[in-house]
Amino acid sequence: MARALNAAAQLARTPNDDPAHASACRAAAAAWRTMSLVHTHSPERQTLALLLTRAETGSTDPRELARWARLLRKTTPLPNLLSPRPEDNQLTDAGAALSADWSRPCRGGPLNRYHVRLPSALRPGSHLLLLSARVAVGCALAGWASMALGVGRPYWAVVAAASIFQSNLAPTWRRALNRVFGNVVGLALFAALLPITRTGSLDLVLAVLFFQVATEATISRGYWLGQICIVQMSLLMPQFAHVQSAGELLTDRALDTLTGCALGLLVAIAIADRRAVERAESALAAVDASHAAAAWLMAQPSAPDLADLVHARCRLASALAELHEAAEVASGEWRQRAPPQERIAAAEHESRQMLTLLATSLSAGQRR
Repeated sequence: MARALNAAAQLARTPNDDPAHASACRAAAAAWRTMSLVHTHSPERQTLALLLTRAETGSTDPRELARWARLLRKTTPLPNLLSPRPEDNQLTDAGAALSADWSRPCRGGPLNRYHVRLPSALRPGSHLLLLSARVAVGCALAGWASMALGVGRPYWAVVAAASIFQSNLAPTWRRALNRVFGNVVGLALFAALLPITRTGSLDLVLAVLFFQVATEATISRGYWLGQICIVQMSLLMPQFAHVQSAGELLTDRALDTLTGCALGLLVAIAIADRRAVERAESALAAVDASHAAAAWLMAQPSAPDLADLVHARCRLASALAELHEAAEVASGEWRQRAPPQERIAAAEHESRQMLTLLATSLSAGQRR
């Protein structure tokens, strides 16, 4: 939620004619997607929806949004902004209804990125099929390479390779760097703590418990930070069976991490997603068609039927979710032509406004 507020602040402070406005719109679109992670009826969801809606309408100081984001990272509750201004009443209703569009059932399933039909995932050219191929080949090569090097724990290399694969090459590269850096710092910390962890069983138990809690506290702050603590548990847990050579543990972990990350990156480069931009353009066309159908429905002189409003909202929300995911994948692939970022950002922004109108009309129709 703090990231969502930062995205809203970025959008609010970026003028429409600024070259960075497209990326700000994409950040705001990602913020709307986070709504699906918050309980539907929680006050926090309504407040965040209101803040994002205010940011898009330019009615909130971006410095305030950034300040709330900083406070939220310190576990401070969101401000109570559900009814401080008269003009917020409509924004609150529309924003809450709009955020619910990402999780309401639509044509048999919820609208979130984890709801994927199996036939669609397995058809030729599917991004998930390609990602599965990357993971399978990368993990197999990492395991074989680790055994060829004579490392005693080749599963560490397999885990390292599997953990770095993301939706496209750009975040995969960042994840690999974070994992290597976190492991290097973690290995140095393990070597420094050896005199303490080797003093007795109680100290070993307390160290594992401490790093277990530290992992839970730090993993959400940064992947590399969590890796520092995870390395300690990975190297300390085998000590419960018998005391093992510290040099062997350090060497195995370092070699497996480097082997897994290096081969994972090579596989991600070799198995390129050649249809990423094509899928993004197809999703953009679907959003344009859904938006045009919804605009035609709203332009009718008579009040639209509730069933037609629900169908238009579901169709547009589904198309917008697919566009966001397709654009996210296409924007970070290697040696691909750039997707139409400005058109995508404009389509996302206009579609969210249309979803607000549909949600408002639907709420008004249900009250009649």
